[in-house]
Amino acid sequence: MPDCLASRLPGTLVALERVVLHAEHASSVEAAANTLRPDDISLPSAARWVRRRIYLVRGALVGALQAAPVLFRDCQPSLTSFQGRLRGTGVLMALRTTLAVYLPRLPAPLGFAPRSPHLKRTQHNSGADPPRDWY
Repeated sequence: MPDCLASRLPGTLVALERVVLHAEHASSVEAAANTLRPDDISLPSAARWVRRRIYLVRGALVGALQAAPVLFRDCQPSLTSFQGRLRGTGVLMALRTTLAVYLPRLPAPLGFAPRSPHLKRTQHNSGADPPRDWY
């Protein structure tokens, strides 16, 4: 996989970083979603799209903090905080290079670790059967 692509998400790390940075500086997730996704989807759908990216990037940044605590001491799990430490944009690309040996254990979109085994996908309950005299 090319270094510029996000793992388990469509698009590049740069595009993903742009979305999360915009959300970090916006007044709310909804305001960011309204600006980032002005197409024909509803605002709640756009907000879910933005929140999913924020959640994934923050998880990857927490993984980076755990993998290299000395290198990123005093950093918070935000792109803005990591930009200050790495002195520039392109945080996710820089982290992928810096933490290359940890990529198999870092979560997506930065690393290649599979989803956590404690997050099981479950089938929705279909509810009770209809009464027998119904059909």
